[in-house]
Formats: sequence, structure tokens, C-alpha cells
Amino acid sequence: MLTIDKLSGLLNQTAPSGVAAGNAGNDHFQSTLLGFLQKTQSAVTEGEANGPMDKDRLMLLSRALQIQMNRHLINSVLGGPWETNALASMLLSEHPPAGPRLESQTASKNDPMSSNADMSKNSSSFDPIIVRAAGDYGVDVNLIRSVIKAESDFNPGATSPKGAMGLMQLMPGTARELGVQNPYDPEENVRGGVRYLKTLLDRYGGQVDCALAAYNWGMGNLERNPDRLPVETAGYIDRVNRFYQEMKS
Repeated sequence: MLTIDKLSGLLNQTAPSGVAAGNAGNDHFQSTLLGFLQKTQSAVTEGEANGPMDKDRLMLLSRALQIQMNRHLINSVLGGPWETNALASMLLSEHPPAGPRLESQTASKNDPMSSNADMSKNSSSFDPIIVRAAGDYGVDVNLIRSVIKAESDFNPGATSPKGAMGLMQLMPGTARELGVQNPYDPEENVRGGVRYLKTLLDRYGGQVDCALAAYNWGMGNLERNPDRLPVETAGYIDRVNRFYQEMKS
């Protein structure tokens, strides 16, 4: 079993990044990670003696570690020092440990942790459109489903407060650039959204997290301020990846 003491020892053996800013970011990530684990252990002890770590928090921990381990590859794709350890630390620090889940607490329709069966049910009527677009543009069909789930929960009439429209929540300017005349038409919206997602995947060398960050926050924002990823965008990346893992399971 990986205990806090063992993990602390492993983190202390991690090779330095070679720059002062990177070292500071790594130190912050290590401190945040250990604090996260300590809080989780306390929550488990108080809620369920000798119980396992809550599934949501285990997935969050895995996600943060994955982000941290991929930082060098992402930096090479972006051509600059994106301190992804700051994103990983943010994910951990923004999610305090929850108490024991009550039996009466069930996932709602819009709950990010709703079941794979719920996703399949919601997406079934749009599956022919999604599958065609996936084949035409060479994008993973489950990634498309996961983006739609996170963006609109498969509601073709959805409109965000900022004006994003339809299944894949296309902004008016983006829809115009993609030639989407009716963003509320499921086929037009999905094809336009998948085409845009493919453009982002190609731009960032197939790095899904970078493409998702740009899809949610905008390419310009991501490339001008890669070290200032908003909490909302970090949460969006996490949700899409969780949906994606559920779709594959």
C-alpha cells in the first residue's frame, strides 16, 4: 500500500526540473499533494474506519499525477514553460475531502459522475451523427461523446450564458468560421465541433488536454497565458477525461 510516508520519500527523490520556477512549482505541487492525501486519510478515518479512498478523490489524485508526469511533453508541444504542476496543484486544492456518501445521494442528470449507462442513453439518438463525424475527421468517437456530455449533456437546444450554442456549445464566431449556419441543428453542430476539435488536436500534436483547454478557454488565451489556466477550464478537462474513462469501461 502506498502510504503518505512512502509517497513523501518518492517525491523527495524526484529529479529537479533545472529551472528555479520549475523547482518552485514542483515544491508547491508536492506540498499540495501531501496535504491532499493527509486530508483524505483524515476524512476516511472519521467517516469509515479502514475504508477505501473515495472513488472520486482517487480519480482526482490519479488525474493530478498524470498531469504532473506529462508536463515535460506538454511543454515541448507548446514550446514554452507551461507549469502544469500548477494545474495539478489547483485540481487538488480546489477539491476538499468529502464525508461519507449517503445512500440517498444519487447522481442527477447533470451530475458529472453520472453513470456510463446514463451517457449511453443520452447519446443514443445522436450516435449516428457522432460516429459519422468521428470517421470523417479521425477523432475518437468516445472523446466526442465525452465533450458533448461535458458541454451540453446532449441537449441540442442548450445555450450558455456566454452565448455558446448546441450540443458542442459553439460560440457564434467559431460557428461562423466553421460554416455552421444553424448551430442548433445536431448534425451541423457536431460536424462543426468535431472539425474544430480535430484542428486543435493537430495543433497541439495530439495532446488531448491541450486541445480541451483550448476548446474551453480559447487558443489565444491558452497560448498567451498557459500558466494561468482558470479553475473552470481545469475542471472541464477533468470532467471530459472522467467521462472518457467511463465510456471506455
